[in-house]
Amino acid sequence: MNTATKVFIVLNLLLAMGFAYMQMLTYATRENWKRRWDQDTRNLAAELTQANRLTAEASHGRAVAEAAVERANSRIDELARARDDAESRISALNNDIILRDQQISQQNERIQAQILMIQNLNETLARTRQRNSELNNIAAVARAVAHELDVRLSELEDDFNNSQVELRRREDTIARLEQEANRKDARLALVRERHPRVWQEINSEGPTTSEVIEGMVAAIHVDPNGNQDLVMITVGRNANIEPNMEFIILRGDQYIVKVRVDRVMDDMAACRVIPETWNTRGHTIRQGDKVQNRLW
Repeated sequence: MNTATKVFIVLNLLLAMGFAYMQMLTYATRENWKRRWDQDTRNLAAELTQANRLTAEASHGRAVAEAAVERANSRIDELARARDDAESRISALNNDIILRDQQISQQNERIQAQILMIQNLNETLARTRQRNSELNNIAAVARAVAHELDVRLSELEDDFNNSQVELRRREDTIARLEQEANRKDARLALVRERHPRVWQEINSEGPTTSEVIEGMVAAIHVDPNGNQDLVMITVGRNANIEPNMEFIILRGDQYIVKVRVDRVMDDMAACRVIPETWNTRGHTIRQGDKVQNRLW
């Protein structure tokens, strides 16, 4: 056999062997696929049953979930409405709180104003009580002064009556003195006519204050020791009174004390008592006592 035939035979053998292998492989594959198909079919049936069961459960769960969602949505709507109502109430309460705060603030302002008013009224009441106390004291002093003035008025009335009696007596004395003065003037006229030189000497030696100046005690001042040290008399510059002039204070014909003019006004003069000239009988100065610059 030649080589070609050998090669051809070997190729045929190889092809036969390959075909056989392919046939066996095909058969084996078909058998495996069938068993796999059956197994897969059974698996798929089980899975389909499981899937149907799961689908039914899912559908039921979905229905339950949808119902729950619907209930939840309804509840959400109710809660939303409740929230809106709550927000409305909260807003109303906030407005009410703001209004109440304003009212409280106004009430506090009124309270503060009333407190200030009460404080002012208390201060006014305290001042009024103090003023009433002062007025009561003044009224008590005024009553005491009025009583003293009544007593003093009674004394003055008595002094006035005594002064009127003394005045009438003085008028009689003045009338007698005028008669005596007329007689003296007549005598002086005779002296002037008969003795001109003597008349000139009398006129040149006569003091300028030879006339009697009379007045009354108007007021008396007492020092802290109880001593009478100053008096006011009812004659002044109009009667030619000058500082340092001395006056005698009399009560009737009774000598009291001497005073010296300290200050002069038009119708009054302030005099200082000369301590060493007091009378020896212990008489003191009274309003209405007579004052004159000399005894005659």
